[in-house]
Amino acid sequence: MGRVALLLFFFSIYFSPPIFGRPVPPLLRHLMLQRNDIPIITGSASNLIPQEMLEPQLRNQREKLVLNKGNLYVRLDGTGRLYKLGILNDSLTFTRVDSTFFTGDNFNSFDFTLNGNIYSYGGYGFWRNHGLIRVYDAAVREWQIIQTNREQRPGASNSVFWIDAKKGEIYSGYDWVVRDWGRGSTRRGWVNNHLFKMALADGNWTHLGELPVELAPESLLRKMAFPTPWGFLVLHDSFSYELYDLKNNVKYKAKEQSSGKLRKVINAAVIDPTVQFFYFIDSTLYFGNATDRRFDSIRLSANDFIVAGGKVYGAGLAKDRSLFMIGLLVLIALAVALIYFRKYPRKNKEVRGDGNGSELQTSGNGHQKDAFNEIEKALLRAILKKASSNESASIGEINKVLGLSEKNEAIQKKNRSEVIHSINGKWSVLYGRDAILINRKRLDFDKRSYEYFINDVYIHEVSRLLSEMIA
Repeated sequence: MGRVALLLFFFSIYFSPPIFGRPVPPLLRHLMLQRNDIPIITGSASNLIPQEMLEPQLRNQREKLVLNKGNLYVRLDGTGRLYKLGILNDSLTFTRVDSTFFTGDNFNSFDFTLNGNIYSYGGYGFWRNHGLIRVYDAAVREWQIIQTNREQRPGASNSVFWIDAKKGEIYSGYDWVVRDWGRGSTRRGWVNNHLFKMALADGNWTHLGELPVELAPESLLRKMAFPTPWGFLVLHDSFSYELYDLKNNVKYKAKEQSSGKLRKVINAAVIDPTVQFFYFIDSTLYFGNATDRRFDSIRLSANDFIVAGGKVYGAGLAKDRSLFMIGLLVLIALAVALIYFRKYPRKNKEVRGDGNGSELQTSGNGHQKDAFNEIEKALLRAILKKASSNESASIGEINKVLGLSEKNEAIQKKNRSEVIHSINGKWSVLYGRDAILINRKRLDFDKRSYEYFINDVYIHEVSRLLSEMIA
């Protein structure tokens, strides 16, 4: 009997959640006392999860909070990792509940709760921004992608995003189309400043209209903004607060007597930059820090706002922004033309930097014989050799060329990315900013790994250029 009790004791220690030995901050304690879901908790923190629980390359990453079915979770940004928070002996505990492996393609995603499920929407990675919606399936401890009629890509943290919890609908601003570098794709960089709505039940995105200039990404970049039960709230400055009712397409502004309450939120964030999280429960806005005792709240309701006039979205609301972009493009075209006509008539050598710490030697005929260093030349030759056999280079082959075979995975990934970035950057100087030389694609049999290739249209030119470098 004594042996069984001893085994049970060690079993309970081994399988108990790890304890983070510090008192529970008031903000986290308040969230863990809630029994109803909070659709979205705005903000992020770092170092909530004990660092010893994470691999070195995942430490110090941003962490998001999600409250679902009375349980509080932390999701590690850029991954599918989900940790359930608990309290034991007045200390925080963290238990990992997922078994996912994917990482690196959903940084800055929107995490929210709706209809009893946890969702992650959008995000970006090394190669692309995306508009995928993932739902966490607790039965298999994995994230599943929801099928939708289009991939509506939101912006980053400075995006319009709102949830109609009663109807199970989400509203997303912009169509952020950038950095699609897969084989056969076109690299584009543009933001369609429009608003879309989707009911999660059917997965169909509906276009609602164009957003105004003040809700464009560059306008929201340095402003406080977060969803409320009545719409998307933007604190423009200490004296201008506007509520955008996306459901009814009505714009409101804060009453003068209500501005003081909202000013308290701005002052808290300005005076104390460690204020990390904002969330609503009914008509109370809570805000504070998840790592210490900073925690406060204000009462806020729809009655604190009056109609400001005008619609939130519709046709032509971004006209001013479009005219600005057209004017900007004209100025850029004139500047490029001026640089071109000043540069190419000259026959003497010109030295210009590539932005990566090295110099590109430009001869009178426009060829750049000293553009690439020896390591970059070796990598180009290796990938070119594979291309001659209609093959791509594996990560292992690239690591071998770069002398990284004996290094750990984090160093391999970092150095590999830096060299490829440097090559692509120099190539864009040679052949234009949209010229991407080295691309990558996922392996058919292992979607977590990649192989690298040279764009077919540049193979002949790379071969010629490498021959000139040898000569």
